[in-house]
Amino acid sequence: MRIKSIALSLLLFLPVSYCFSQYTEMINTNRPGVSQGAFSVGKNVLQFESGFYLGKEKHDLLETETDIWGIDYSVRYGLLREELEISLIGVFQHSKIENTRGTLRTTETIGNFRSNTIGAKYLFY
Repeated sequence: MRIKSIALSLLLFLPVSYCFSQYTEMINTNRPGVSQGAFSVGKNVLQFESGFYLGKEKHDLLETETDIWGIDYSVRYGLLREELEISLIGVFQHSKIENTRGTLRTTETIGNFRSNTIGAKYLFY
């Protein structure tokens, strides 16, 4: 068991040692408020941001219970100049809906992208 946990740890953390990063005084992120920030990421910079959410909903009138999990993501890339960036922002959601009406309980699973947005941003001074 100990060998498996060590092997799993190495498998998860070893690829990280080959990644490169950059240093900036300010991290230009859209994540904290999950809104668009005023700053671009910079020329030739590729940035990934993501988040995870869970939910459970109960609808009394429809008599359904829903378990939800999802991932929201953002990919940003700085083009040509410091002020210009393109971005892909989206959400993937998976829902498991249990219908509790009547004597037969049915379960339906739905997984799809809730939204995908491609955009460009140019910073004017």
